[in-house]
Amino acid sequence: MRSNFHILWGTLLFVALVVAACSPGAASTPELEVEAPTAAAEQPPPTTADQETGDAGETGETGETDPPATGPEGLREDVPIMEGARQLQIRGGGGNVTYEVDADIETAVEFYMEELARLGWEQTNSPDAAVGSMATMLRENAEGDRITINMQANQLGGFVRISISVVDVN
Repeated sequence: MRSNFHILWGTLLFVALVVAACSPGAASTPELEVEAPTAAAEQPPPTTADQETGDAGETGETGETDPPATGPEGLREDVPIMEGARQLQIRGGGGNVTYEVDADIETAVEFYMEELARLGWEQTNSPDAAVGSMATMLRENAEGDRITINMQANQLGGFVRISISVVDVN
């Protein structure tokens, strides 16, 4: 009898703990820390209207290829950034760019398809890939530089995180 009593109390204690742990408001959820904007994020990103293809990659009088023109903080002018970009980070001499933008994945893909073509980036043998909330685009320009754009939508936050990598063959 005593053994059944301990089993009953153990079971009730276990059920009470499970109910308490699963009830709404039982545990507080940690606040998400929002990263403070960096100096690069405080400056408005270049818009495609401000970008011109210019003479980037043209052969100068010396016969050497000029380096691609750069925008703010070393960003290449032939790397488009969507309007409304936030948390813009430019690293590696402008070869690696990441940012977030309030958009859906379809809008981001459409933007990059149009802008990359306009800026002289052509699709290579690798097709674009889009699966659910993720997309990847690979392009190459006339000088042989390669650009890779990875996009991942965050449905909960309502934004797309964009990572751009440029490999300059010169």
